[in-house]
Amino acid sequence: AVTIRRSLEVNAVVNAEMLRKQLARSIPPRARTLFEDERWVVLLADLPFVSEGLTVDEALADLILSLREYAEDWDATLRTAPNHAENWALVQLVNLSTDEQLSDWIEHSSE
Repeated sequence: AVTIRRSLEVNAVVNAEMLRKQLARSIPPRARTLFEDERWVVLLADLPFVSEGLTVDEALADLILSLREYAEDWDATLRTAPNHAENWALVQLVNLSTDEQLSDWIEHSSE
């Protein structure tokens, strides 16, 4: 790995796709899909995200939008909040992934 040192901080330059794949493997979304009150619900069991829609695809798209909005908020302010600071890896996964890759990560979480 290529490293960059600034004062006491050392940063690594890594292949983004390799990092994304590693994060996807190491952060299990444990997604659950439910049908309640004529709506589909997709939730991530160990993460504080839940979305709904008239179809599973709508619920999944809404969940991905929620993940993207969370990543933006995390970058802007939440990264220093004690109850959000440890979500760095999730935010990196979201930022490095396309919507299709996030959908695949969520849908294949039980594999």
